Amino acid sequence: MTSLQVAIDDFLRVLAVEENVSANTVRAYAADLNQLAQSLAARAGTPIEKLTCATLDRDAVRAFMVERLKSAKRSSAARKLSAVKRFTRHLLRSGALGIDPCT
Repeated sequence: MTSLQVAIDDFLRVLAVEENVSANTVRAYAADLNQLAQSLAARAGTPIEKLTCATLDRDAVRAFMVERLKSAKRSSAARKLSAVKRFTRHLLRSGALGIDPCT
């Protein structure tokens, strides 16, 4: 099982190096995905370091987005959703996830 934090770090590296995304976008996605990891850890009752990509399922993504919609502007929530969708596509391509939790 792939560690969620390792997968996040790899995704951010891919964005910065291979896809040449701006530094501001990488920082924003890093913050969004760290919030996702914190949400998953709270739901699972486990430290972030022990999370695997398997903890990222449809219910977890929905719970995270509900939390964000309650506490953030719609534009911020939309960016967070975009970050999560892009991250899950990366996980699907790399084989770390077998099912898209965003659909």
